[in-house]
Amino acid sequence: MLHQAMREGWPSVAAAASGRGGPPKRVHEKVRRYLQCGVLRYGFVQTKCEECQESVLVAFSCKARGWCPCCGARRAHQTAAHLLTVLPWVAYRQWTLSLPRELRWRVVKNVKLWRRVERCLVKAIFRWQRQWAKEVGVVGKPKGGAVSFTQMFSSALAMAPHLYLLVPEGVWSNGAGVVLPPPGQEEVESVLARVVKQVSLCLRGGG
Repeated sequence: MLHQAMREGWPSVAAAASGRGGPPKRVHEKVRRYLQCGVLRYGFVQTKCEECQESVLVAFSCKARGWCPCCGARRAHQTAAHLLTVLPWVAYRQWTLSLPRELRWRVVKNVKLWRRVERCLVKAIFRWQRQWAKEVGVVGKPKGGAVSFTQMFSSALAMAPHLYLLVPEGVWSNGAGVVLPPPGQEEVESVLARVVKQVSLCLRGGG
């Protein structure tokens, strides 16, 4: 159903947006790849069972990071399995940042600006963690870590770019992990206030 909706509706959507400069080239590319995903006439491999000799054609997938549910789910499972092998076994907290409607199209068209927003969020969280670390007696310069994921669309396929950050509930100092207290409402609001301030500076700077 989604494939049919994209196939039939995308030309009119792209035409309607052409007056405003049109969607970015990467969006056109993701649509093209998605519409070719799983379609045999765009390429396939032939697999064969050595025991029963049965042969099956497997169509190429788009492997895109857009809205393809099949490739998205496969990528999510692969990423989760990889993270289980590389992340330390500590408690984690998910931080989510969603942008107001006035900024969404702007960051979608400007990847560098979106990455600056991402850095603003990460730095604001790290700054709060370092402050907490000093209050609990950590000496030196504690270090944090984070894994960031971007989602561009809501469940209704509306343009809604937002960030998911997976952040350890602690910092590392001199090679040892230090558990920090969970943030309260006041701490979350302070992190958000700093993100808003830094993103505003980025926007005024021509980002």
